[in-house]
Amino acid sequence: MELAANTARLTVRVARMDADLRVLSLTLSEALAELSHATLVIVSPEPLPGPEDWLSRDVHVSFRGRYGERHLHGAVNEAWRLQDIGRFQRMQITVVPHAWWLTERCRYRIFTETTAVDIARALWREAGLRQDDLVFDLRATPPVWQYRTQSGESEWDFLCRLFSELGWYWYFRHEADRHILMVSDHAGALMRPDGTRRHVAIHYDRQSGQSEILYRFQRVRRRALHQVRTRRYRMGTPLAIETGEARHDQASPSGLHEHYVHQEDAPDARRQAESWLNSLNTGCDHCIAQGNRADLNCGEVLSFRFPDDTRSDWLITGLTQQMAHPQVLEELASGSFRHYQTLTAVPDTQTWRPPRQTPRRLTGFWPAIVTGPAPGKVFTDDQGRVQVRFAWDPDGQPGTWLRVSQRLAGNRWGSLMLPRAGDEVSVLFLEGNPDTPVVAGRRYHSAHEAPQSLPDGQHQWMFRSRSANGTGHEVLLDDSPGNAHILLHSSGQLALRARKRYQASVQGCVHQKVAGHLQETTDGAASEQADGNWNEHVSGQTHLQAGQSLVLGGQSLTLEAGGSIHLKGGNALFNSGQTVIFKVGGAAVSCGPGGVSLSAPVVMVNMGGGGGAAATASPAAPEKSPAVPPERGALRTRLRPLAGQSGDAAHIQRLMPLTTGSGSAPATSRPEPPVPSAVLGASTSCQAPRQVQSGVNMSAIAPQSSSEDAKTFAHSLRYPPPATGNNNASPDPVSPGYVFTGELAVDALPEDARFELSTGDGKWTSVCTLERVRQYGRVYEIPFDGKPPYEPLHLYVCSDSMTSARHYLRTVIPDKNHRTTQDN
Repeated sequence: MELAANTARLTVRVARMDADLRVLSLTLSEALAELSHATLVIVSPEPLPGPEDWLSRDVHVSFRGRYGERHLHGAVNEAWRLQDIGRFQRMQITVVPHAWWLTERCRYRIFTETTAVDIARALWREAGLRQDDLVFDLRATPPVWQYRTQSGESEWDFLCRLFSELGWYWYFRHEADRHILMVSDHAGALMRPDGTRRHVAIHYDRQSGQSEILYRFQRVRRRALHQVRTRRYRMGTPLAIETGEARHDQASPSGLHEHYVHQEDAPDARRQAESWLNSLNTGCDHCIAQGNRADLNCGEVLSFRFPDDTRSDWLITGLTQQMAHPQVLEELASGSFRHYQTLTAVPDTQTWRPPRQTPRRLTGFWPAIVTGPAPGKVFTDDQGRVQVRFAWDPDGQPGTWLRVSQRLAGNRWGSLMLPRAGDEVSVLFLEGNPDTPVVAGRRYHSAHEAPQSLPDGQHQWMFRSRSANGTGHEVLLDDSPGNAHILLHSSGQLALRARKRYQASVQGCVHQKVAGHLQETTDGAASEQADGNWNEHVSGQTHLQAGQSLVLGGQSLTLEAGGSIHLKGGNALFNSGQTVIFKVGGAAVSCGPGGVSLSAPVVMVNMGGGGGAAATASPAAPEKSPAVPPERGALRTRLRPLAGQSGDAAHIQRLMPLTTGSGSAPATSRPEPPVPSAVLGASTSCQAPRQVQSGVNMSAIAPQSSSEDAKTFAHSLRYPPPATGNNNASPDPVSPGYVFTGELAVDALPEDARFELSTGDGKWTSVCTLERVRQYGRVYEIPFDGKPPYEPLHLYVCSDSMTSARHYLRTVIPDKNHRTTQDN
């Protein structure tokens, strides 16, 4: 359709402006994946507003041509007041898309767990732009990104970087009252709504006489990249580096581009390699044409028809237009309408992808603060990451999960030290990429000071932890002059483990202090050697026990005890090269090569049974050492051996059975044994002991008694029966059983004292309280219930008020020969 000569080719309309506006000239530059830019010179015979009144106003420009009409819509971002031309005022304005406002919004921010679509819509909304002016036409589902950083770049550059990373392209579709940003990942979005393509004739020159044609078509080919190989690292599979390759069949086989991606959420390696190959080969095959077609749009697919009737489809990727319309000046016009146009197109068979944009590099360390539910607490996930908030993060944000660099990191080995909420950390971006941050260090600040005071502790290297209750552990290496040392401190437990060998060498002294118990366990042999003296002091008891033999050797051996010394064995052998001497007080027994000699003020010989057995040694195991009992008062009970007795005679007594009635033993009973030297009668007066053939007088430790009492004592060693004819006499309170009768050197017994008789293994035990005991001076009659086994029994005195709650007294042996009528 041919236009009349007086038809206006260019018309302009500015929002909220009613003046008569005419377009004197227009320069337009637009391309795929770029912001369009138009410069208009507007004239008007009426007064025009000032430059400030033009800013941010929407502008609509219409191009009319032979083959149709196209639109240009945008907003004014710059206005110039130019010199008037006659009666016409002149204004120059720059028209850009609404998305241009994003270029003026630069900030630092982090987006987590989101997609590129969500990020774009959020930025679009924050800039105050219409949501329906942003349209996505995608066939593939966009990936969810764990972490994306806007690193001080403009929001438009940030969006372009995200779109190009995914291989998306974008362009603007202009309408009469709006313009739309179209974002797509496939070529189908470039088709016309009806699915058809316009056919445009191509002429070799401009001499054809036709208007609005394309001419001077030039096709350009350059060497293309043959192969792209992508290697991607994933934290979940760090040893399995994912590799993707893409090849170009028509390119040179020598071209290779390899790229390494250190991103957890990057697309799969093969798809990313294909996107990069197409992006790197953009422009390898393209054409440049000139013309004056007013209806062409960037991002449109056209079918070019060449003079030789060959046809091919091309995608317009760039378009530059210059128009001059001097007829609007009316009588001042100096020429006719002029239109110059240059376009760039690529074959429609080629997959066009925008050039990749490198993000702004973030070099060096960036400070950040660790966040968490509570200050001073460790807050991490199963990957050992911590939440970090940068100084430029908006308030109220929980923080971003970042990995923490460790000094050693192996498979179940290495070091693990996680910062806590409130700690200041230094964040490093791998290769300067803002989307790959990692915590690389920690720093002190005014609220978190160093563990030692400075500069006093400048020579100290310290590692100190802190638990929830305020305590912690500490390793200190102090190189202070004159006080160099190493300190290892634990507020809880400290464990040292060595699978094979533990060896320590100390040049000086070793001092060890244990406030509680010290326990050592050795599964094998133990050996200790001291080149000097060996001194051990134990306030309590010392137990030594050997499973087989206990050997003590030296130039001399001294055993000293404030109480008793018990030696017991299946066979006891005292072997001396010269003399063996047993000495107690003024009495002594000497055994030598010349014979045996006894030296004592009084010599007593026991003719009935000899000495008893020694107490069984029962040392406690090391891991079950008894605890030191607390002090219960000033009461003490001292048990000392009887004076005038030697060896085991002072500790072994006979245990006699009790009788339940008066009378003598049956005639069939065996002859009564000699009375032991330490056993006295059962009544207050006893018969004097008989003199043995050796002439030793045993009355030195026994009181005199009547013959009647001695008969009762010698017969059965029981409590005397109730007196005959005395109805007021109380019955014997002691039940039938066995009674121990003997002299005990006891200074004082507490009121809760009790006597205990038991076997060595504790299977048989009988207890007698203090109320049932009868005492005649230093002689005690202690009755016990039940019938004990015929084996050595141990006699103890027990009390909760004594220093030792259970004290050993004697070892007694039940007498089988003294049986009462009831026993028989």
